[in-house]
Amino acid sequence: MLRDKRAVKSRRALIEAGLAELPENPMASLTEIAEIAGIGRATLYRHFASREALIEEVLKVSFEDIIQALTPMEKEGLRGKQAMMRAVELMLPLADRLRFLSSFWLDGERVLSKDPRYAFMEKETIITVEQAKEDGDIRKELPTRWVMNTYDALIFSAWDMIVKEKADIHEVTALLMTTFFDGVGPKPSKTQE
Repeated sequence: MLRDKRAVKSRRALIEAGLAELPENPMASLTEIAEIAGIGRATLYRHFASREALIEEVLKVSFEDIIQALTPMEKEGLRGKQAMMRAVELMLPLADRLRFLSSFWLDGERVLSKDPRYAFMEKETIITVEQAKEDGDIRKELPTRWVMNTYDALIFSAWDMIVKEKADIHEVTALLMTTFFDGVGPKPSKTQE
């Protein structure tokens, strides 16, 4: 039993070290991550046979963090713009944990696409963007995938700004929403210009 607790603790320490170190130093070796975690090489390799295996596990943990962060939305019944704004509000406080996803997004899509929740989340995002289009908050002529990618990129930028302490969470939220909805929102009428 004690050995199992130590194994869980060691694995968790390696994941947390990867989560913290890899966005700052994407080329960090497994040995460097083990040193940060305070774990020996033998223990390291019992948990992760390769750097890629650790990255995959950290991606899964980050995705799980997003799922947990967005859980309150299930009962809120928000749609369109309001749902997008609420998702940002729930995810930005986890910037230090979720920034890993932006650093390893190409790996993330490959790894996370195997999880059925990933496809569900993507489908829900498409629905939400389409609702915002119907409501007039996003221009209908913009491709939905473009809107989704823009939204993701701004969230990734927001995580980076927060972690690097370039702005506080409230400033970043306002910047993200203004940039996004001014960019994809309805064109101002001639009388508003």
